[in-house]
Amino acid sequence: MRHVSRDDLAGRLEPFLIARLAPGQGQFACRRFRPALIWSRLDLAIKLLYLKDAETDRDLYDAHIAAFSLGDMKEPGSNKYGAAAFRQQFEDLHRRIRDEGFDADQSLIPLARDGSILNGAHRAACAMQAGQPVVGVETGLDPVIYDYRYFRRRGMSDEDLDAAVLAYVDLAPQARIALLSPMPRRAERALLARLGPLVYRRVIRLTPAPNLPADGALLLLVVDADATVPDAALWVSASHDEARAMARLLLTPLQGARPGASRRLLYRWRRGTSRLRHQVIALLGRMGMKENVRRLYRRGR
Repeated sequence: MRHVSRDDLAGRLEPFLIARLAPGQGQFACRRFRPALIWSRLDLAIKLLYLKDAETDRDLYDAHIAAFSLGDMKEPGSNKYGAAAFRQQFEDLHRRIRDEGFDADQSLIPLARDGSILNGAHRAACAMQAGQPVVGVETGLDPVIYDYRYFRRRGMSDEDLDAAVLAYVDLAPQARIALLSPMPRRAERALLARLGPLVYRRVIRLTPAPNLPADGALLLLVVDADATVPDAALWVSASHDEARAMARLLLTPLQGARPGASRRLLYRWRRGTSRLRHQVIALLGRMGMKENVRRLYRRGR
């Protein structure tokens, strides 16, 4: 670990962040690290998704930029304006980091006091996709929270959030899902205290079906599990019929979704290896439905 002076941060750290640094601090620690997904930066999963498949996930990327900019598609302190400009600069940045690596002489990734990324998520996502380390500077500032609640408050649709979280579960090894019957919020908070930070919470209203009331619902939670939670764990405290209904919902496009979002969700399930899908298939296997799912998706054992 090395240190840089406040003067050395000029041009490598955003001016608005430099202005917030502790006035009496002259030296700041830097460290090389590999960025990782975290519950408080759902935008990282969206950016990674775009780099992996720009054609399929362009609308989702544009939606999250619109949420950040409150719809005006303009970055403060930058000449970027419009979704196309954001995408082009992002793609150029990815090619540069992929081919040349992260240049710490040009920029540093600002880190909050908890080690999370404060800014520079596009650079971090490029490095993650390219398998390159980055260099961060420890600012001592409070972390930012750009989680699903942030994007929901800023107008992102449930369909887009669903797609982002599907990607998060696929890409984040610590992500776990829980399918639960609705419970008092106190009990829910106690459960989350045991499982880990909340990535996503969604109450799913179930379509009436045999053995299900018309007003049936399930609670879908995604968490960043702590080290004591087994890998690929799936918790279900719902009834057999409720869990079957929830699994059917997870394995098909959401009803009422916009056509583009619906296609994107189905494509996400069918391509590659989906950790979420495999967890749901494991649940269905315990219900005797695994072979039906494999035939539906033409997947091997």
